[in-house]
Amino acid sequence: MTHEELIARQAHQIADLTETVNYQKRQIDDATMYLVCVGGPLNGNNLGYSNEQLEYLQDILDILEP
Repeated sequence: MTHEELIARQAHQIADLTETVNYQKRQIDDATMYLVCVGGPLNGNNLGYSNEQLEYLQDILDILEP
């Protein structure tokens, strides 16, 4: 493998990984928004989650947020 081929392969891998990371960041943002807006306006808990369920959702949110 020549030096140029190695650089081309690495550039391709970097581009693929960058695309994957960007996709995953968008997915995390979407999941975060879903959890934050889980009860509608001002997190009014319109869906009637129990405190245990809300704590579980908050645990997930804590993992997603840096």
